[in-house]
Amino acid sequence: MRMMLSNLSEDVRSILTFFTIIPMGGSHDVLRAFRRAWLAIIIVPPITGLIPGFVGFYLWVFTHNNLLSASLAYALLLILTGLNHIDGFSDVIDALMVRGSVEERIKVLKDPHRGSAAIAMVVLLIAVAISALTGLPNYMWQSLFTAEIASKAACCLSALIGREPPYRGLGWQLTVSIKESWYYVAVFVVIGLSIVYVIMGFWV
Repeated sequence: MRMMLSNLSEDVRSILTFFTIIPMGGSHDVLRAFRRAWLAIIIVPPITGLIPGFVGFYLWVFTHNNLLSASLAYALLLILTGLNHIDGFSDVIDALMVRGSVEERIKVLKDPHRGSAAIAMVVLLIAVAISALTGLPNYMWQSLFTAEIASKAACCLSALIGREPPYRGLGWQLTVSIKESWYYVAVFVVIGLSIVYVIMGFWV
């Protein structure tokens, strides 16, 4: 029992270390985080979704400034996730803008530099996200919490049903690990989407 709890705590620590910037101590075990990535569906959103959501909501309650509360809530979400979403999004945009072979796109995907298209689309993405949140001040935490659950579920599902990348990077490791634990992925995706359904039901 003690060993099981110890392993679970290590799993949670590795997942939070990978998906957030919260310092958890110890080594950064990426492979362990990938093997238990399905846990991220329920343990990461309370941090990356609820915390920014409540901050934005209560800031709006006190200031009644939709733009300020939405901007700070979204900024806090980006900070807590270590800008991982933005970084991955910009990489994909750069790769999609390349008119060439798959190998050339993969090369661009690994390039640390950002193109003008990626920068423009990141600015547009942030503007659209903040604009959407300004219209939902009463439902700030519900919006960000359910969005983060859907985000982590989509991450696991895309790795589960997608093909393994031709190169052995982090994407390959995540895909292989997820496919090996497909049962847990299915169960936790259902749990996550059930939480979203319940929240959306009360919301609507």
